[in-house]
Amino acid sequence: MSNIEMIDIKMSDMGKFREVLYATMESMGMKPISDDFCCRILAYLYVYGGGNEQVIFNDRLRTDIFEAQKRLGLNHPEGDNMPNVDLLPVLKEYIKSITGGNEYKFWFENREYDTPPEWVIEFEKRYKIKPAYRRRITNDIRLRPGKHRQAAR
Repeated sequence: MSNIEMIDIKMSDMGKFREVLYATMESMGMKPISDDFCCRILAYLYVYGGGNEQVIFNDRLRTDIFEAQKRLGLNHPEGDNMPNVDLLPVLKEYIKSITGGNEYKFWFENREYDTPPEWVIEFEKRYKIKPAYRRRITNDIRLRPGKHRQAAR
């Protein structure tokens, strides 16, 4: 492949390349990302959500999300859908570190924990995501007045 062809690789091709790279590493018995980092990815998605363009269109993060789901056995088409009981306590600890101990409280309601843990800031820098704790939440159904707001509590 010439240098000109290498420059012309699109981001979607890079996502496919990453998937092939991960599959190759797994076939060799290597882990592309650590179990600890898999828990961080899923904790971030659980607390901050993944329904924004920065997460959906990020090929690198999306590939890592699929890897984390497969490693923890959580709703992945290739997985056996049996949760990895060794990693679930680690996942819960990361969720509690963001929410301040109350994993059922929405992160934007946690006034005591306005600044997230250091690992969240590093995570967002790694994937070039706008910091979630600074994003304005305007279209979330949980913020609308009425019965939806009461049901969310």
